[in-house]
Amino acid sequence: MSFAQQVEIGNKVYEPIKELNEQFPKEPLPEMKEPWKHWQPDGKKGEGKGLKHEILLIAMQLFTAKPM
Repeated sequence: MSFAQQVEIGNKVYEPIKELNEQFPKEPLPEMKEPWKHWQPDGKKGEGKGLKHEILLIAMQLFTAKPM
């Protein structure tokens, strides 16, 4: 293939990507930059149960390799 054909194919491949970049801003949304200002924790994930519970949870995560 000639270089001109390769450029033509490349433009056809990247055209949808360029359209998406034009539709969506290049800057991240404020919710993504500072999520703590937009979403507050609901307190249902085990906060305030004590140090013993925290250590047990960390140990379970380390030994089972699963998020709790």
